[in-house]
Amino acid sequence: PEQGALTQKQIEWGRDVRHSPPEVLVEAGVAFASISMPISGKEKGWEKRDCLCFNFFENGELVNTKFRDSQKHFKLLQGARTIPYNIDAIRDTPDCILVEGEFDALSYMAVGRTDVISVPNGANSQLDWLDELSESHFEQKQVIYLSVDTDRKGRELCRELSRRLGVDRCRIV
Repeated sequence: PEQGALTQKQIEWGRDVRHSPPEVLVEAGVAFASISMPISGKEKGWEKRDCLCFNFFENGELVNTKFRDSQKHFKLLQGARTIPYNIDAIRDTPDCILVEGEFDALSYMAVGRTDVISVPNGANSQLDWLDELSESHFEQKQVIYLSVDTDRKGRELCRELSRRLGVDRCRIV
């Protein structure tokens, strides 16, 4: 789907509801698209929705996009690789922060921490990407901050990430 610049309404929603400064949304490359989305709840099916587009780059190349509407419906590109959001930002850093969602990553970016990635599918993420990227992105890390939700799924994600990345260098936020 073709992406465009965020609308004023989306910028205001990002600022007022998610507390993401407009300049962070722009700098992070968040875009807009109107696409057909799967809708759950009472009215199941597909519906055209205005969505924020979170673009997933690896080595500067676009490999996936997550579409998110205002009702928190999500859709990734079918058949695309699943990698963490903002993965290029931690390639050569001594530390990094792992969060559960793209807006969580934007929150860290808003306070100046750009060495942050979001797991691809929230707390339900399969961690296959970690095996693939472990040597290139995590092996040299001195400290890895895990900043995930404190619900059951978030705690499970935190335990599994710290087990796989090494409890000695993980810090829980």
